[in-house]
Amino acid sequence: MAELVPSKFQGTSPVDIPIVDLSNNEDLVARAVVKASEEWGMFLVVNHGIPTELMRRLKELGTEFFELPEKEKEAVARPADSMDLEGYTTDYEKDKEGRKTWADHLFHSLATVKNQLQILA
Repeated sequence: MAELVPSKFQGTSPVDIPIVDLSNNEDLVARAVVKASEEWGMFLVVNHGIPTELMRRLKELGTEFFELPEKEKEAVARPADSMDLEGYTTDYEKDKEGRKTWADHLFHSLATVKNQLQILA
């Protein structure tokens, strides 16, 4: 089942995010995903086989992208009427208390890990 996140995965606030361990059998993984999704809406996946270096590099590239000037990010923006999931978007909305919030997103497909390693090399 979903475990709780060890402190090394926590941010500045002590939150116990469920962990889904892909080394478990399919039934346990499926139940952990359902439980974590229903109770939290998110989870951390471990033992997925994605190399640590690839994750580090993707995080680094993501940080670099979101630090770009707005004009450069808009160059890869997804058109508002597009059905495609890939591209950069900015969402402005109100939260439950009526406060304005905004979130930037960059959606992209990932090829196989082998292809990604070649792309990032």
